[in-house]
Amino acid sequence: MKSFDRLLSKIELRESLSSSSSSRAKTKTMATEFVKDDFDDDDERVVRFFDVGANLVSESIKENQFNGYYNHADERYHERDLESVLMRARECGVREIMVTTGTLKEAKEAIRQCREWNDRNNSKSNDVDIYPKMYATCGVHPTRCNEFENNCEGLSAVEYFESLRRTIEDNRDVVKAIGECGLDYDRLHFCDKETQKKYFELQFSLAIEFELPMFLHSRNSREDFYEILKRNSNSIEKRGCVVHSFTGSLDECNELLTVSDFVFIGINGCSLKTEENVRVAKEIPLEKLLLETDAPWCVPKHTHFGLQQLLLKSKNENNENMNRIEKKYGQPANKKKWEANKLVKDRCEPAQIVTICEIVAVQRPNDADDSSSAFEVVAKACYANAKKLFFS
Repeated sequence: MKSFDRLLSKIELRESLSSSSSSRAKTKTMATEFVKDDFDDDDERVVRFFDVGANLVSESIKENQFNGYYNHADERYHERDLESVLMRARECGVREIMVTTGTLKEAKEAIRQCREWNDRNNSKSNDVDIYPKMYATCGVHPTRCNEFENNCEGLSAVEYFESLRRTIEDNRDVVKAIGECGLDYDRLHFCDKETQKKYFELQFSLAIEFELPMFLHSRNSREDFYEILKRNSNSIEKRGCVVHSFTGSLDECNELLTVSDFVFIGINGCSLKTEENVRVAKEIPLEKLLLETDAPWCVPKHTHFGLQQLLLKSKNENNENMNRIEKKYGQPANKKKWEANKLVKDRCEPAQIVTICEIVAVQRPNDADDSSSAFEVVAKACYANAKKLFFS
């Protein structure tokens, strides 16, 4: 592998050249159940999901809502329920989950837990998985890029980068993407632009070395984000990427799709808040679309345009095959009145990828065909897209 200093020198030279040049701007009722209690994966009627982005693991117990802690407060509202959350996901058709991470420490913890969950599946006495198959990303989030130079392990930037490398190299069975990395100009109080750009670009070398796709984050950084992707299109062409939690305009979406045929757009509850968001989701080519929850964030809310449209259509058509999750589990419970078999209000979980798919499908009725509803077609396409990106 090229030396760390040489990689940084190339990045800084590219950035210098780039800054001197001009910038670029640019229903029918379901014929099948969305869940089968026997989890028969060989049954083609079963609708399957791959949640390509869920924040299930944190560096500390108190940073994780699935441990009962909310908003970084000391008060614990309920016991750890992550295993119940995973079982609900499996129950609702989720077959794989990509656990996203944003620091070296977080990546190591996610890998440990993913392997533990997968081992439980493998060690059971029958042939039925109780959890989805669990995988993880490994990389540094833009708001955490200061970690390269100032981390609790006392590592230099070179040592931190090398530790990322070794973590990926030693855990290829679990690590299936580089990230979450990118640019976040909405939260520059955490990390300045130049540091973000330098270490975002550096992480492309990991994608090239290990031939892994990238799990990307962009907030209020359209021009710089696009320029860095274009400069590193060789990496994208080789193994692809997903721009997750997309909330940009249709022009921005189309611009990103010009970078490579292997660029995918990830949609979650935050991608479906407004009428404009929903219009964009409707226009994304089906072969470029991925579904995610970004759990515990980005829960679909009744104040969001996307969910409102789903509920309105369900009411008007008296369609029992819409808003399936709420009908299956009831209204989410307040965290102060937590129940083990219920969702928590304002906390997203992987099972709600079903709702994300429903919202998208309601806006794309023409995706339906003679044998499948739009919901089934969207779910099947997004599942195949995820498999292609992470396992081809």
